Amino acid sequence: MKKYIIGNWKTVLSPKQSEKLAIALGKKFKQKIKTGREVVICPSYLDIANVASIIKPTKINLGAQGFFSGNYQAITGSVSVLALKELGCKYVILGHSEARLAYKLDDMQINHQIRLAAEQGLIPILCIGEDQETRASNQKEMFIKNQLVKGLTNIRLRDNDKLIIAYEPIWAISPNGPAQLDEITRMHTLIRRLLLEILPANRLNKNVAIVYGGSVDANNIKEIMGSAAVDGVLIGKASTDFDSFSSIINY
Repeated sequence: MKKYIIGNWKTVLSPKQSEKLAIALGKKFKQKIKTGREVVICPSYLDIANVASIIKPTKINLGAQGFFSGNYQAITGSVSVLALKELGCKYVILGHSEARLAYKLDDMQINHQIRLAAEQGLIPILCIGEDQETRASNQKEMFIKNQLVKGLTNIRLRDNDKLIIAYEPIWAISPNGPAQLDEITRMHTLIRRLLLEILPANRLNKNVAIVYGGSVDANNIKEIMGSAAVDGVLIGKASTDFDSFSSIINY
């Protein structure tokens, strides 16, 4: 299975900064990325069209940071899945903890988004993860299970469909630092076991990747990717710096 390296630029970069970073990455990775690696960048909505044109001739893939649950409905201040597809997005981040909080998204709304993305041929990146309170109360397994069960209700993966689960423990997001490797491995193993209760084993093994997010940077990427349970990483701040992100891609 491929190793995924997904950069979530959030709203960190201005349009000019996004363009500059995309050009630099495009030049460096125009011809080749190490075998077995899939690199994805997810700019802000404002920058998707420009970044798409820059990276089109490269080996880098385009993703988005979410969308409104409808299609071309008259909703102010949002973006549709159809627009993302038209601009060339291949991936879309759904259920990120920041979006769940800011937009008051529940698991069933996220489930609807996953189905809409799949219908349009986009690969959903479903973010799950517990906060410090849940972790401290020893409820994290049930919490993660609920997010998976509700988020993947009635999701049927076809032969060529792909699904990425991003385990992003909220408590491990900067400045707290990443989870310890043994905990990352343990949680990824748990997630895979829980997914076996939701998806057929052949689909899980062929169509689903489980990636880690939470304070990933150039200093810890090799250790994290060294776990056999980890299929890739979802990177925030470190993906918005050329030297840092390049080092991560080439770890």
